[in-house]
Amino acid sequence: MDKKRITSKFKQTRSANTRQAIVEAAELCFCQKGYFETSVKELAASAKVSVGSFYFYFKDKDELLMEVYRDQNERFIQTISNSLHKTTQYKADRKAWLHEFILDLLQTYGKSAKMRSELRVLNYENPKISLQKGLISEQALSHIMKSIENSPMINDLKVKNSRIAILMVTDIVNFTYDRIAGENEYQEDNKNDIIEECFDIVYKYLFL
Repeated sequence: MDKKRITSKFKQTRSANTRQAIVEAAELCFCQKGYFETSVKELAASAKVSVGSFYFYFKDKDELLMEVYRDQNERFIQTISNSLHKTTQYKADRKAWLHEFILDLLQTYGKSAKMRSELRVLNYENPKISLQKGLISEQALSHIMKSIENSPMINDLKVKNSRIAILMVTDIVNFTYDRIAGENEYQEDNKNDIIEECFDIVYKYLFL
């Protein structure tokens, strides 16, 4: 490999790393402080880049928010894919598998309650974000559908339309996360009860 090609490859890698550093810093800021209260200057400082560098990689905060949302969706897809590959566990004890699956999904959200709440507001107020969010969600849905249709679960589902099943389960898990994250006064026992409610609803919906 010649010197110019090596240099070009190095620059591409460094550029990709810088972009990802901005995305990761933004997710932390949006989750802790919120999208509306976080400035571009704060985002740049958190990512250890200049404001000029920020605008080199992202046109504005909206574009960055959608990249953060895309990253979260990719983690969500990976969590589902990993669970669906646990075929031995699924066949041995479907309830235990589903319980672990739901816990893994809830953990995927991390501490993103504030950002998720503001994203719902933006979804109604900002047509550009609404469109992009819809496209990202649809891509994620397609990936998840393929994973389910290639798993042993597909033959056991009471709901034969995998798209509807995914949307319903996702809504239930989202609602469960919001209940837990949005109520600071919940004790650990209360949170466990809420998760158990989620498990019972999902299990009955999918299999009974």
